[in-house]
Amino acid sequence: MDSSAKIYTRDFDAVLSQEHARIRTMRGEKPTVNATPVSGGQEEAKPTNDFTGLAISGGGIRSAAFATGVLQGLVAGDLLRKMDYLSTVSGGGYIGASLTWYLTRGNPNPSGGTVPAGTTAANFPFGSGDIGGRTGPRRPALDFIRDHGKYLTPDAGLNLTSAISVVMRSMFTSLLAYLLMVCVLMVPMRWLHLFQDYPLSALPDVGTEFDWLPLEMNPLWWGAVLLVVLLAIKSVVFSLRTAMPILYKQVQYAGLNEAQRIGGRMLTVILVLLVIGSLPYFYEWVQSVWSQILTAGVSTVLGTALSAYEVLKKDDSGRFGTLRLVVGAVLLIYGLLQAGYLISAYVHDWRMLLGLAVATLAIGGVVNINHMGIHRMYRDRLMEVFMPNPETPRTGCWALATEADEMPLEAFCKETVARPYHLINTNLVLTDSRRPKYRGRAGHSFLLSPLYCGSDATGWRYTEKYMKGLWSVLGSRGMTLATAMAISGAAANPNAGVAGRGITCNPIISALMTLLNLRLGYWAVHPKLESSGPFPPNFLVPGLRAGLFGRGLNEDADNIELTDGGHFENLGLYELLRRRLRLIIVSDAAADPDYHFGDLSNALERARVDLGVEINFRPDYPLTDIVPGSHNRAAAQARIPYAGRAFAVADILYLNKSNINKPTEAPDQGVLIYLKSTLTKGLTEDIYGYYKANPEFPNQPTSDQFFDEAQFEAYRELGYQLSLQMVKVNEKEQWL
Repeated sequence: MDSSAKIYTRDFDAVLSQEHARIRTMRGEKPTVNATPVSGGQEEAKPTNDFTGLAISGGGIRSAAFATGVLQGLVAGDLLRKMDYLSTVSGGGYIGASLTWYLTRGNPNPSGGTVPAGTTAANFPFGSGDIGGRTGPRRPALDFIRDHGKYLTPDAGLNLTSAISVVMRSMFTSLLAYLLMVCVLMVPMRWLHLFQDYPLSALPDVGTEFDWLPLEMNPLWWGAVLLVVLLAIKSVVFSLRTAMPILYKQVQYAGLNEAQRIGGRMLTVILVLLVIGSLPYFYEWVQSVWSQILTAGVSTVLGTALSAYEVLKKDDSGRFGTLRLVVGAVLLIYGLLQAGYLISAYVHDWRMLLGLAVATLAIGGVVNINHMGIHRMYRDRLMEVFMPNPETPRTGCWALATEADEMPLEAFCKETVARPYHLINTNLVLTDSRRPKYRGRAGHSFLLSPLYCGSDATGWRYTEKYMKGLWSVLGSRGMTLATAMAISGAAANPNAGVAGRGITCNPIISALMTLLNLRLGYWAVHPKLESSGPFPPNFLVPGLRAGLFGRGLNEDADNIELTDGGHFENLGLYELLRRRLRLIIVSDAAADPDYHFGDLSNALERARVDLGVEINFRPDYPLTDIVPGSHNRAAAQARIPYAGRAFAVADILYLNKSNINKPTEAPDQGVLIYLKSTLTKGLTEDIYGYYKANPEFPNQPTSDQFFDEAQFEAYRELGYQLSLQMVKVNEKEQWL
């Protein structure tokens, strides 16, 4: 650990100074000096912030394939070696993490072992162009990735059925854990006769004057009736206060707000009492035990199947899709309650209840939900393709990636390897934050990098000391590059959606996804802590309160949830703008068939609000030139609606001085080059041919994560040729 580094800090400048020192060492050069007069007539040396960065957008394997070509084009133009930062999101992190992996581990050597890797045509891990390397040697790393574009099903044993079995295993374990919790809750309620019907006159202290009332309900429903009456009285009292304020001079503003909160809580309790109290009436209607078992099972299974289908589709479900999800959630939740109520009838003594409680603690309190869910499968499949052991690409056959599974994140981007320094963007779920900005966005940027992990909301912890406490006793290696890459691509997760919006932000649907453990996100430790305790994240903590009920998902919680960086900002641009770089190149291959530039708009808005950064596109390199048909205006009649060019150029104005690294003279201006996947004139015929056979290209849906060779190659070659077009213009403009 660097003696000048802080283990935990809330000062971003401290993080930035460590990054700058690391990058300058990676450059192998001394800091650029600006001489500035100080007292006494001497001159003080201050390094100039002359850093550059490359951002690679989200978009699954589509973005990874396109960005592979972009990287090759930058190498061919001798530009990648000049990039100081690499900022990746989601699918862009697949190839970004792969580059970081090979730069650290070296290129596979055909004769065995490895040889040093770099960012020049002679040693770039993926070659410079293809096939065989147009300006450099052929690299087995690229062949291996291309051959395994269907990364979720890499071989005959790990195929689609095995992936489905993992999803089913995850759902079964989660449902079992929560069913046991329901049973433990239901048994004492039965023993207290809370499900037994009582007439109103039979309730304690009521008397016999209500004998004429025919109502017979269980205490749960009577409790709901009582709360309704209290709520009505509360409403009347409030009405009188508004009518006669002179009588209530002592009523305080804060008290009125608290009364509103109490009213909301009362409504929630009423709903819960009515639902749980309805269980015995449902089973009175369904007479036989086998019918009761059947209805509970059908409700649970139907709700599970309907919900899992909608969630795993990974596309816009629309109005009817949302309705199906809500119906599925209701069926599943009520089915679990039915099953728990039925099972509780056969628990007759405290020893059986104790056994249920032990089983609940064993499954709900010990099982690591980060490893039990589909996150782990997703992480392992990505790691095996993009971070294989050195000998694997030489054989071309899938194999375990044991080295990447062991190497911690801090082992990468060392001073002795080639740039760029890698920033992995994730989203910190903050749906229960006390700050309206975080709560409204449902999250905030959370960075994982070899030096520091954290965010403005939580502070930053030195990566070497992050998640290394008591969890290490249970086999935790802390944060690894593979895990960070998978977190950054955790697109399907409760309480999170693209830019903080979408059906998965709905509380009911989020609860449903939690019950089924349909989540790619990751429970991590707050950066202020070395560990949250001896046990890994489980179905009880934080799975019950934070996961199921969505309470405590804030910046102060010991357990924080991290999801896809695209849930905050999908280009990887935000963190580069925060660092006030003089030049930023963005590779955007997110699905945008109508070319609305939604991800770019979101990034620009958040940069302006949070960082005080204005971005203005130049009239000679406008965004409109990227839109299909801008080259030939008669696009409707054209066989191929060519765009005028694939990139736009903007001026960056850094207006907010608050994020300047204090010992650094940061620029007030920078240049942004925005490269977008589109079709232009002058591409090779195989790209046009692929487009004619696949009209959705280059915006095929992100739900397609099974690329064959032709599909991967079409996107890679498109990225390569478009980046070369940008490189040629750079030779004239000299942006870099």
